Amino acid sequence: MKNSGITTSYFLEYNNNLKKIQWNDIAFFPLESYALSGKQLLEKPGNAEVLQFRDNLIQVFSMQVEQKIERLFLVTPKEISGEYYGFLFLQNKQILPIKVIGSPLFYKWMEVILRDDYEDRDMQSLLQFTSNEYSIISIGGPIKINNRIFNETGKYLFDNAPKKYNEVKLAKEKANYIAKYYQPEGDVDTTAIKTAFDQMMKQFNPAFAPPADNEEIYDEFEKTAGFAFPKALKELLKLHDGIEDIPFLIAEDILDEWLKWKTIYDDWTLEELKKSSDPDKKVLGLYVTPYWVPFFDLEDGNFMAMDFAPDKNGTPGQIIAFGANNEKGEWIADNLAAFLNTFKVNYDYLDDEDYDN
Repeated sequence: MKNSGITTSYFLEYNNNLKKIQWNDIAFFPLESYALSGKQLLEKPGNAEVLQFRDNLIQVFSMQVEQKIERLFLVTPKEISGEYYGFLFLQNKQILPIKVIGSPLFYKWMEVILRDDYEDRDMQSLLQFTSNEYSIISIGGPIKINNRIFNETGKYLFDNAPKKYNEVKLAKEKANYIAKYYQPEGDVDTTAIKTAFDQMMKQFNPAFAPPADNEEIYDEFEKTAGFAFPKALKELLKLHDGIEDIPFLIAEDILDEWLKWKTIYDDWTLEELKKSSDPDKKVLGLYVTPYWVPFFDLEDGNFMAMDFAPDKNGTPGQIIAFGANNEKGEWIADNLAAFLNTFKVNYDYLDDEDYDN
């Protein structure tokens, strides 16, 4: 740490020993809040202004410790003008306990932020700030709500550290979990797919673009995903490169949407991804997996996809619906040909404005 005023004795190392540390074992380093700006924001403070204060406070503390702050915990006193203690989760995976030297502007902002929490002055709060997070949790008081920050301090800090502190372990945990369910694509009935597609086209009679050469996209998908671009979708894309008024994705869009959802999967922990299980045990009770390959746009961030990590009663290559409006995937059909054969029924159902799982 470059700041000569902060000795190494103040820092808490993020390791298993952290779990044993109690509140009374900790030395809190004093950090000033006098450099806070934004007095004009207090004139009509709303959510946007509070978020600007959060960003400013993190910046002020970051400048003093000369390191990026990944997360800030701030424990409030029972009185607005009392002593505020906190913990800075730093980029180097160290935790710096702090005692805030309050300024008039700091106390004024605390009054704004905590006004709804201070009807009971025997209750304290834990503020949690990151670059994209802001929350208030009640602690202390006679009910002892979420009192772990006081009586299990080190363990609480360990359990609530930024995901970046534990990203290797968390990624491994997800990989081990999903590997048990991945099943490679089996044989594909190309005739059944073409027959079902032709019947669908006769029914709707839309204009469509002729098929394109997608080999480069297929190769890019395989290099990134670690498994082959689905053969069934390749067969479908041999028949078109976009259909008017029917939102089948073309190869480029399949790759693009898959990458977007893979980013969400990578960013979330397994615990965050887990949702209620499918009673039929066909689709994993997850928000998304990298083995769901979207191929049809249901709009508003929702898609139909081929699933290659089914639950124990599912089949590899089954068709599911998933997306922003769904907590978890929903089974639609056993395979692509079956989906195309019942396309109108499935599409009308999924296009219903009340569809929300």
